[in-house]
Amino acid sequence: MEHQLDRLVSKQAVWAEKRSLLLSAPGVGNTLTYTLLADLPEIGSLSNKQISSLVGVAPINRDSGAYRGKRRIKGGRAGVRTTLYGLPRVQ
Repeated sequence: MEHQLDRLVSKQAVWAEKRSLLLSAPGVGNTLTYTLLADLPEIGSLSNKQISSLVGVAPINRDSGAYRGKRRIKGGRAGVRTTLYGLPRVQ
């Protein structure tokens, strides 16, 4: 499967460039790279805050007036988040 993905991504200049950039980061392998390319095509065109919110790893506050609630992560693209955290993916 990875050989097919390599071949198909190599044919698209934009995807090949994104793949090489992602693979140059320490700790990023083929699984994460192909997950990001497939499930997060906005990568590279949005800011870091926008991407983290889109994936669901940005802490969302529960504040109202003087009340300061807990910050939690939620929503977003669960498949990308699961791959980032290295957890088994539930379908």
